[in-house]
Amino acid sequence: MSNTTKKNLIEVSSLVAERNEGKDSFKIRIIDEGQGSSGFYSADLLEKYYHVFEGVLSFKNHPTGWDGPESRDLTMIAGRIGSVWTERDEKSGKVGIYGDFTPDPEYADKIERYKDALGVSIYTTGESYVDDYGVVRVETLEKTPFTSADIVIAAGRGGALSIESLKEFYNVDPEEGRTN
Repeated sequence: MSNTTKKNLIEVSSLVAERNEGKDSFKIRIIDEGQGSSGFYSADLLEKYYHVFEGVLSFKNHPTGWDGPESRDLTMIAGRIGSVWTERDEKSGKVGIYGDFTPDPEYADKIERYKDALGVSIYTTGESYVDDYGVVRVETLEKTPFTSADIVIAAGRGGALSIESLKEFYNVDPEEGRTN
């Protein structure tokens, strides 16, 4: 096993959106277990660190270019994640982190209308290592001021983009266990 490295983590999941009855919020899947573009996420990891997404903001996409999360401002907020929990999906059998997503009123109708074509992508920090098989294993998830669960159009994890395309796009360096 290699040394543990802290890195930024970006992962994308389909927007599993079910409107919560009598509320202005949706149940969404934030991420589920398995191989992502930044590393491998185990069920144990998600069950231990799901709470890092409680209360986080959701933005209209990830920070663009090399500006980083500091470039975000109030006009980019698409909503907020309320309570979060883990559950096992009946169809896939995978453990996922789910949350109550309340969209900003400005975007609520658009998210409802296009929810089948939208995804959720996490932006956070965590520690990882490269195992003996060359797989980047994410060991921790950390809540920072920039942790978010963002609404995206092109969902990579389980969506339209392949993992290899995302690795190239985000310039993943598995030898160093980090993403630029």
